[in-house]
Amino acid sequence: MGIRNLKWASLASALLTFGVAAVANAEEINVSTTGGLKIETPDKQFMFSIGGLIQADADFYLDDKADLTSGTEFRRARFFLKGRLFGDWEFKFEPDLAEDTIEMQDLYLRYTGLDNGNVTIGHFRQPFSLDDMTSSRYLTFMERALPNVFAPAIRMGVGYDTSGTNSSIAFGLFGEPAGAGDGGDEGFGVGGRVTFSPTHEDARVIHVGASAGWRKPEDDTNKTMRYRQRPESHVTNTRLVDTGTINDVDDIAILGIEAAGAWGPLSLQGEIISSSVSASTDSTFSGAYVFASYFLTGESHPYSVSSGTFERIKPKSSKGAWEIAVRYSTLDLTDEAISGGEENNITLGVNYYVNPNVKFQANYIAVDTDAIAGDDDPSIVQARAQIDF
Repeated sequence: MGIRNLKWASLASALLTFGVAAVANAEEINVSTTGGLKIETPDKQFMFSIGGLIQADADFYLDDKADLTSGTEFRRARFFLKGRLFGDWEFKFEPDLAEDTIEMQDLYLRYTGLDNGNVTIGHFRQPFSLDDMTSSRYLTFMERALPNVFAPAIRMGVGYDTSGTNSSIAFGLFGEPAGAGDGGDEGFGVGGRVTFSPTHEDARVIHVGASAGWRKPEDDTNKTMRYRQRPESHVTNTRLVDTGTINDVDDIAILGIEAAGAWGPLSLQGEIISSSVSASTDSTFSGAYVFASYFLTGESHPYSVSSGTFERIKPKSSKGAWEIAVRYSTLDLTDEAISGGEENNITLGVNYYVNPNVKFQANYIAVDTDAIAGDDDPSIVQARAQIDF
């Protein structure tokens, strides 16, 4: 275990000790083991929770031209510590152990004592895109759609979020992901997302939203960027579409619009996302996806107004829930002097929710790329076993 890993381990130990001690000092505590371990005082001033996520994948590639290399992996292997202190302060620590080194996910401190809204400081997800803001625990397909390559994902930053009866707003100032600096001035950017849901009754949801972001790259020693994307499958490291390194980048602007709905067992969702790169030659790249899913057992995707996302499926029966889904996604990384190629995917999915915490998934992906990307059209069969608590 390297120095960096020891640092994260020491921090986890400190948070665990501090959180348990704070709750233990209370005269009474409530303990819940539903889906994980949660300890809370009756007045809800102090809370401490431990949980985790394991996703084990197996992918088989029917190669066309490039060798995509079939295999298995732990897609995610995470645990988290989160808590509440003195009513208004929350924290979360969530590393991912799936790779050879520990990759930090959420690591933040949040103040919830404002009259309307929360302030978050630390390492957390920049608000952008319904697909990206949906937890990997609750994704309908094994991987997010092709346009997710434009999403800023998790970064160091400070943010504010608030929500009302039908809407949510989140925005912030963000730097680079933890540990991504190269010794020069760090890149920075701003971003935000707004959502509106005029209807969000049980089994009936209408959702619309928009996201935007702007980013200045690192200092003059590293004014570069690159977009490249896997074919909605993670075991392979091959990217079929790739802009290559873009030099002399002044700034990057991203924009996305989203819409979704759930009517009983039927759900629809789609987004259009673009990225404009200002460099020696300005370029604009774009992508989109749309999908439909249907529960054969009658469930419906639950919705959270405060986050503007869909959440955990809870089967109606002890026999579990079955869902079928189809998605079309497209990504175009060619514009002006940049020839990154275009990819179009069709994905068929089947999900079996054994209970709220155990899920099995299977996806078939038909990939189609243009001549710039090499006319490489593989097919992919992949499966996942997941438990989260």
